[in-house]
Amino acid sequence: MNDLEPLYLYIAKRRQDLGYTQRYLADRLGYTPQAISKFESGENEIALNVLPSLGNVLDLSIADIFARRIPTGKLSEANKTIDLDLLTKNLWALRYQKRLTQKQEAVQFGVSERSVRNYEKADSFPSISFVEAVMDYYQVGADQLLYSNLYSEAQNQRRHQIFKVVFPVLAFLFVGGVAIAVPVAIHLSNGHNNPSSSSTSSASSSISSVISSSSSSLQSKSAYPIRSYFEPNK
Repeated sequence: MNDLEPLYLYIAKRRQDLGYTQRYLADRLGYTPQAISKFESGENEIALNVLPSLGNVLDLSIADIFARRIPTGKLSEANKTIDLDLLTKNLWALRYQKRLTQKQEAVQFGVSERSVRNYEKADSFPSISFVEAVMDYYQVGADQLLYSNLYSEAQNQRRHQIFKVVFPVLAFLFVGGVAIAVPVAIHLSNGHNNPSSSSTSSASSSISSVISSSSSSLQSKSAYPIRSYFEPNK
């Protein structure tokens, strides 16, 4: 994209080809003629979120504007507004897939690290020059960056990377835990086998004696009233 015609010259030529005045363009966009004049002279840069409306007035698609193409006919479909939230997520996704830090990306694009952070936090729209640098470096088109969902793909990739790291660790911990737990369990089981048998035998004997004693007691207590009530007096 470095060899593209400057955006302000491209827009100025397109406006003139359509026979529109700066005042007409300003009125359609809600700007002053002075603001349009400063933009077309390269003194100021137009805001990114104004591009869809600018394209609608000049019969240019977003892709046309970023490619500096001159269409042969009318714009077939109005440009959609740019969703800042989607754009910021896509900016993060591209940086993540390239494994760059915010500082590294800032150096790459010649902006401050704070600017990169603000763009990814949706604090403000990035400049058009920044967006063009992103498109050029990451090799993505305007429609991809501004309207497609690159974030979901990056999130899936991130989950996959986390799984690749975490799963072997969990597997190692599980196998190690089993390797330690099984011998300990066997040792404890062997250590308690004999005491358990004797305890069980002793407990069984105690229970039998209690039952026997209880039975004898019941028999002796129940015999007296039966005899006194149902046997004849001697």
